[in-house]
Amino acid sequence: MRFNVLNVDAKNPNDGTGGYKKSDATLQNFKWRLFLDDKETISGDIDQPVVVPGTGDVTTIPLRINIDLMKFFKDEFVRDEKVLEHVRNIFRSRNMNMPLVNEDQALVPKNSKVIWNANGTAPGIWIEKDNRIFIAMPGVPYEMKAMTENPTYVETVISEPLTLLSNKPYKVPTIPARTIPIVSASKRVNQALPAPNFSAQLPK
Repeated sequence: MRFNVLNVDAKNPNDGTGGYKKSDATLQNFKWRLFLDDKETISGDIDQPVVVPGTGDVTTIPLRINIDLMKFFKDEFVRDEKVLEHVRNIFRSRNMNMPLVNEDQALVPKNSKVIWNANGTAPGIWIEKDNRIFIAMPGVPYEMKAMTENPTYVETVISEPLTLLSNKPYKVPTIPARTIPIVSASKRVNQALPAPNFSAQLPK
């Protein structure tokens, strides 16, 4: 899966006002990876070089985000026939022919539970792995709101895992946040700068 949803703001300080010649900076790549529990979950890069002009203005850099859910969960997609029929019915109700590509909306991880979406074509999914619960919901606000208020969702999806909480070490963790300042080098804009080491401050 690929998304372009993460924007990074960059500012080139070489605008000619600090005693140095005004110059533009070009980012040829911006590769990054995110690890959770020592497992790579998402990664990304820029699709093409980005020029950050030496004007002192902020340039927005769109980062591509890649995520392979099946690799992370060591799972495989299966077709949920109930979801597929629901998607077909939505198109029928609108007197529209369903494109073949929409059949893929019925593909869900084999070891997941489907969270029913009565108002749209994309189901939600509930996955339990390594004593953790992962939930993915559609991005349409009114669909997601209705899904969490649906008695079927509450009774068949929520109540069962909550019943199991006493038997499994599910804990709601505290998520620490840190602001990392990113500063360009004044003379060499392509110089790699070390990120502040804040990992030692995180709870064990």
